[in-house]
Amino acid sequence: TGLLIQNNIGSGRRTGNVVFPVGISSSSYDPITLDNSAGTADYFSVAVKENALDNGTSGSPVTEYVVDRSWFVDEGTAGGSDATITIEWVTASERAGFARANSYVSRYGAKWLATSATGAAGGGNPFTRSSGSLSSFGPFGAGSDGALPVELLFFDAVQDYGTVTLSWATASETNNDYFTVERSSDGKSFETIATIGGAVNS
Repeated sequence: TGLLIQNNIGSGRRTGNVVFPVGISSSSYDPITLDNSAGTADYFSVAVKENALDNGTSGSPVTEYVVDRSWFVDEGTAGGSDATITIEWVTASERAGFARANSYVSRYGAKWLATSATGAAGGGNPFTRSSGSLSSFGPFGAGSDGALPVELLFFDAVQDYGTVTLSWATASETNNDYFTVERSSDGKSFETIATIGGAVNS
């Protein structure tokens, strides 16, 4: 439940997956696996704490779309790492709206940002997600976009002399880069006709 340090992880020394068997208590096991085979050998420290906090190490707990754990990973000498981490959690640690099918690993820098593509978690209680090519560390967590990264207020289509005018509005957008507009003549095969910028986060 404290800080666990393991030495000589990296090229020419300890390669492959190195497990850090940590948890928030003696009855809550929340391990992280680290593979730095492609990076410079170094020592790494890991601790896990309850909650994902707004500001990484401070602030209010995030109560939706997250796993309520933060894994704090650090290296002995900054630079030279090329690590993959795999975090593990159980169903009881998932907060409201968290969607395993649309989950990702995130890291706190100036804000929480995804370090992996959105995808399905592996395993089956416990669950896992991985993120690779990491050269900087800090608090890590698991988040999800929920069912959709946008909450629509309305979507309208109006036909006007051989053209169709589309309009929509959103109540909120989370990590939404753009909308893709498609059309179909048979309702089965679609082609992209436009890409409209999103609000990213609003």
